[in-house]
Amino acid sequence: MLAALVVQTQLSHVPAGSRPGGSTAPAMELREALRDSAYRAGLFSSFANGWATFGVRMATVPLFAVAALNAGPESAGWALAVFAAANAVALTFSGKLADSLGRKP
Repeated sequence: MLAALVVQTQLSHVPAGSRPGGSTAPAMELREALRDSAYRAGLFSSFANGWATFGVRMATVPLFAVAALNAGPESAGWALAVFAAANAVALTFSGKLADSLGRKP
């Protein structure tokens, strides 16, 4: 809900299918996209990143904290909550920095 509120209030509203200063390109079909090796590489790398990030951080680390460190489940929850909050702050800062300096200064 918070993300939807931020999008609604902070992002500029451009009508769907229109680009400022340019014409719209026809939509690409999935079959056509899957023939592109760069698109397949992007799909694979995104899947691998998601697997590593969510699989390890969200499943294995809390189980390790509870089983090996004899910590309660609440400590695993607090650790994940602190990580999520710090991640939100870091992404906000780095996003603003990338917007002002560019992706590759």
